[in-house]
Amino acid sequence: MTQHAQDRIAERIPDRDPDEMFDAIIEAAHSGTVMAEHRDVVEGKYCLETWLQDGTVAFPVFAADGVIKTVLIEGMDYHTPAETITLARTVAALGSH
Repeated sequence: MTQHAQDRIAERIPDRDPDEMFDAIIEAAHSGTVMAEHRDVVEGKYCLETWLQDGTVAFPVFAADGVIKTVLIEGMDYHTPAETITLARTVAALGSH
């Protein structure tokens, strides 16, 4: 995780330790609690909607090499060539998951 990502976590999710948040994001990515993937958030980067065990939803932005470049949160916008997207948690359909 870059220093920029650590700074954004401290700014945007002030009640979370950046190192613990990094561990929680990686754990969520490996445990299948990634609800959505957003491609080309910034050219060549992708964003995963990760649901953490404490209920926090974070949108880490990864570079092609897998390094977390920054962390976005719900309500933030990002722009693609086609549209502007507001990040929001995915609402799961009713039923068994």
